[in-house]
Amino acid sequence: MTLALTIPTIDSETDCREQDENLAVEQTAADHLVAAMERFGIRTAFGVTGGAIGTIFDRLSTSSIYVVQSQHEGAAAYAAMGRAMASDCRELPVCFSTSGPGITNLLTGVAAAYEEGVPMLVLTGNSSSQIRYAGALQDSSPGGIDAIRMFDSITVANRTLQRAEDLVPLFYRLAEASLRHKKPVHLNVPLDLSNVVLGSSYHHSVRIHRGALCSEDLKLLRRFLAAKRPVIFAGNGIKLSGCTFQLTNVANFHRIPVVTTTHGRGSVSEYESCFFGTFGFASDGSGKEFLTAYAPDAILFLGTGLGEMSTGGWSPLLGAPDLRIHVDLDPAKFNRKYTMYGVIENDLQAVLSYLSECTPSRTHFPVTPRISMIVPRIGGNGSGNGVHPGNLFKSLSGRLDGRCAIFADIGNAIAWAFRDLELREEQKLFVPLGLSSMGSALGAALGAATFWKDRAVLCICGDCAALMHGSELKTAAEYGIPLKVIVLNDGGPGMVHHGSRMIGLNNSHLRFQTRVDFEGYAKALGLCSFQVRDNEEWSGSTLELAMQQPVPTLLDIWIDPAVEPPIADRARVLGQTESRVG
Repeated sequence: MTLALTIPTIDSETDCREQDENLAVEQTAADHLVAAMERFGIRTAFGVTGGAIGTIFDRLSTSSIYVVQSQHEGAAAYAAMGRAMASDCRELPVCFSTSGPGITNLLTGVAAAYEEGVPMLVLTGNSSSQIRYAGALQDSSPGGIDAIRMFDSITVANRTLQRAEDLVPLFYRLAEASLRHKKPVHLNVPLDLSNVVLGSSYHHSVRIHRGALCSEDLKLLRRFLAAKRPVIFAGNGIKLSGCTFQLTNVANFHRIPVVTTTHGRGSVSEYESCFFGTFGFASDGSGKEFLTAYAPDAILFLGTGLGEMSTGGWSPLLGAPDLRIHVDLDPAKFNRKYTMYGVIENDLQAVLSYLSECTPSRTHFPVTPRISMIVPRIGGNGSGNGVHPGNLFKSLSGRLDGRCAIFADIGNAIAWAFRDLELREEQKLFVPLGLSSMGSALGAALGAATFWKDRAVLCICGDCAALMHGSELKTAAEYGIPLKVIVLNDGGPGMVHHGSRMIGLNNSHLRFQTRVDFEGYAKALGLCSFQVRDNEEWSGSTLELAMQQPVPTLLDIWIDPAVEPPIADRARVLGQTESRVG
């Protein structure tokens, strides 16, 4: 496998050698590990410490690495995921935990990063080697809960340290694998091995190779360019790889229309000539309308796993052209629901670089009916008991800074953001839709806010998501991370409530008896907070006031629970029986 990759502080074409002459003979394996992490360019670590990870945590705390003590290990993994997103996956963040429940708490966050496709080093402790298999407290070896087996399906490399002298070489191999595959890796370190005293004569090399496309890949891409009606179907991987400008330049250069998934909104600016709409979950219908009218004869799928949410429940429109080419680093994404004419297992940057060097064969974009990305489709007038969420999202972007990064959490927030949030100037939208775990965007936004010093970072989440990982607001307050949070407070799981009704299930027991006072909750955790209960208050200056605060701030917005979110495609798939799917 080949890739194009930049590692902070390390030239991707030169050796990285662990020969720190400043380390004295009496330094432990943990000392050498942290020194190697610094040399590799690791900047941040998020986690919750405990006995089995104590020595490594102690060394991290006195290093140049910025260490954030989270309130929950799962949220720490989300924060590492957000940091990777903000860095265009060029940085390798760390999440850490002690053994036992620390490891099990990490799993959902690590799985989210795996499904999102971002690099991450998961560092966990374990009981000392000599007491494993003997009923040791929180034993995470095969004699206990077996951390390796648990992480095996959500990492690309997953190891327990067996000898202290192998720690640094093993770290380098895992770090390289994570950046190469853009997936998490896991390193489990028994406590006694982290304390072993080692000399200062380590020598280990890591080389990240920059590869080229093979001849078969080039033939596929040339055939795509020669098609009469080609389309690029772009997903979230474009944003995570930092390829938005490359894709825009290629599409405009060759006059090839781009349709983005809703998950991939922002892969190209929606004001560019090459943009022809969005497709998938909660789309406004623009991409579907364009593909229907244009009837492409070739589709190049870039940065998308072509799952249910990105394809609108596996729409036949995406399987219609004979020439279907899929580019991804992960071969497991190929030919899952749509059979491809050809696949390219490579880095997006390599493919886009080649396309930018080819001679263009078209002089204009197709002339087809197009609809605006933002259309006035609001799901009913509601009850008037709170702010209308559609109107809120339609007005939100224009009231935010032009460089604001917006994270939408799983639930109604993503549906309204995908359909009604208009991105302008250099605003960014991130949604951890891969695993779709509630609370993930709150942690991810916090992690991203540690990376961006020149952007406001806003998380929009529902009340249930805020209850799942709202304790991370305390983390933001403790570390002075100026995260801004909007809670869409509708008194319970609104998406599940409306979705259940759509497919004929009983949903009467889902709502809370009373709405949570998130304004008071945030103040109790040390944040600045405001509350908005109706459209008149929302139309005022409360949002601007909240965003101007130099400290972490929460805005508790009571939204109308009667307004139906745009989730019809999702409800349709859920309502199908097994015999009807496919």
